[in-house]
Amino acid sequence: DVVIIVGMIIIFLVTRNIKSVNPHWLGKVTTFFQMAGLAAILLKQDAAVWLWNSTAALTLLSGGIYVRRGIQALAKGSL
Repeated sequence: DVVIIVGMIIIFLVTRNIKSVNPHWLGKVTTFFQMAGLAAILLKQDAAVWLWNSTAALTLLSGGIYVRRGIQALAKGSL
């Protein structure tokens, strides 16, 4: 979410134009894994480490997708 917000600010400062950002399905999956990982940690489940590592990987992938979208938006001049 921080990557999206910072990206939107950068795009606005450069283009003075801003529109809504459509969520990517991987972002939704990442959110699910974040919640499941948090629950596993709170419940002290053995799967917590696996979920934590999976969540970290998904977060990086999802963030990369949003960064790529932002770069493409800057190249086009708008979002």
